[in-house]
Amino acid sequence: MGQRGPKNSFTGVTCTNRKCDVYGKTDDGTIVANGTYRTRSGTVRKYICKECGTVFNDRTGTAVYDLRTNDETIMNALKLAVSGMSIRAISRDLKVNQETIRRWLERAADHSEDVETVLMRRIKVTKIELDEMWTYIQKKRLPRVDSVSDDGTWIWTSIDPDTKLIPAFHIGKRHKGDAYKMIEKLHYKLEDVPLFVSDGLNYYKNALLKMYGITKKRKNPFDRRLKHADEKVLPPEGLRYGQVVKTVNGKTLTNVERRPVFGNVDKRDITTSIIERLNLTLRQELNRFSRKTIGPSKNINHLTAHFSFYVRHYNFCRPHMSHKLGGIRYGTPAMAARITDDVWSVRKLLFFPYRNYIN
Repeated sequence: MGQRGPKNSFTGVTCTNRKCDVYGKTDDGTIVANGTYRTRSGTVRKYICKECGTVFNDRTGTAVYDLRTNDETIMNALKLAVSGMSIRAISRDLKVNQETIRRWLERAADHSEDVETVLMRRIKVTKIELDEMWTYIQKKRLPRVDSVSDDGTWIWTSIDPDTKLIPAFHIGKRHKGDAYKMIEKLHYKLEDVPLFVSDGLNYYKNALLKMYGITKKRKNPFDRRLKHADEKVLPPEGLRYGQVVKTVNGKTLTNVERRPVFGNVDKRDITTSIIERLNLTLRQELNRFSRKTIGPSKNINHLTAHFSFYVRHYNFCRPHMSHKLGGIRYGTPAMAARITDDVWSVRKLLFFPYRNYIN
């Protein structure tokens, strides 16, 4: 007990030490006050854990921890970045170095990823649309190879057409392994196996079989001649997958076929219109993804950080006009998926105490 009496105990705060026995617990009374200090953004309260002795504060574990810049400047820079403004223009208007803004984006991407990992678990969806979008780093390679293993960088995206939530994405090449990584990320986010719909790329089919398929055993395991003859990977009963196969003659779309691949799928449900609209939004709002642009990404890490934070901002902070909650107010995809209860600000996303929700 100090000279002024016992220290205040906080039940809504958890220890930041991952090795501590009370990490992730907020109601055991082991976190007590440890003073305050002033910053450019206001007063910050310090805490101490009675279990392990770790000292931390309100900003520990957030995207702005140990940053000296005013919080308002950081929030404005990130808002402009997800609104489509280039890093160079943000640097010129806010009088902040470009590398500093990129570091802010990396911090925001890392923290928002942790928030999404904790909150977006076992999501209930009935349908997932899949697609991939081509872009390039530094400069465009000419001539572009028009094949399934095209050069360049590919943005693999997914979306729930009902809530407009983007549960997972992947940045890589257009290879089988990248398709499987995309399906694997979805598998850990979703509670059930939904209806999957994509374009005519068969990499998705192989990835779905690899993730959910059932291997049929050989009839005669002692006959070496039949080593692979009777080994087949079959889709399970609950797996449903359809493809939208487009036939193009030059630059003219001549035919669209809705093809069921796995399970009993209604052809009316085989559509990729929502994710195609998402691709249009991405190319319109992020100059890095524009087809004819003088502002492509120069580094894959910068591209990943910018797009990663954009997706989380899209899910938690950006109201969607298809989710009307009453009057002229619109909800976010996370609200439609019953993950959050209100429209988050950028500050709330960057300061959200995800450790409190681990257990």
